[in-house]
Amino acid sequence: MSSVPAPEHRSSDARRDRRAVLLALAILFAPVVLHDLVSPPADDWSVRIALKAIRGYQRWVSPNLGEICRFEPSCSRYTAASIEKHGLVVGCAKGAWRIVRCNPFTKRGTVDPP
Repeated sequence: MSSVPAPEHRSSDARRDRRAVLLALAILFAPVVLHDLVSPPADDWSVRIALKAIRGYQRWVSPNLGEICRFEPSCSRYTAASIEKHGLVVGCAKGAWRIVRCNPFTKRGTVDPP
């Protein structure tokens, strides 16, 4: 005999597992977010890691994509400047909002300072 649970139990077990994973992620990332909100961006290790990731993207990935950005400065430069100025949480949110606004209805060369 196998110990496979009935189908109705699998969905509740899966939901419980997802909740446990989300709770664990919240517990892990809450200190990072709180630290980011109270410390100056220049001193924050999470800012340095994010900026290194953006610089890596700019060096290795972006040149292979060609000139596709509609904004000036490019989205990666804008996000890096926003992270340096506002910190990781707010800077990433501003960068994500800018990427969302990048669409065919936006005129090329739109200037959007961080």
